[in-house]
Amino acid sequence: MRILFLGEATSPYTRVWTEHSAAAFGHEVHLASLQRPSSAPTGVTFHALGRRLGRLGTLAAIPPRRGRRTGGSRAGGRRCGRTWR
Repeated sequence: MRILFLGEATSPYTRVWTEHSAAAFGHEVHLASLQRPSSAPTGVTFHALGRRLGRLGTLAAIPPRRGRRTGGSRAGGRRCGRTWR
C-alpha cells in the first residue's frame, strides 16, 4: 500500500509515524512538506512542496474566488421563510 503523509518534516512526531509505517507494515511511505528535514526519515521518500511563505505569504498565495455574488447574501430580503429586519 502507498501512503502519503502531509506534515512538517522537521517534527519528531511526523518522523516517528512515517518511519513506523514504513518499517512495521512494509508500506511504501511518502512524506510531503514545505520544510526539508535535516536528515531523511529511514525508508521514506521525501517530496518538497515549495518554499515556506509565512502566514501572510500563505494567505497572499491563495487565488481569488471566481464568480463572486453581488448584492449580498440575502435574496430579496427573505431567507428560510423569515423576513429580515
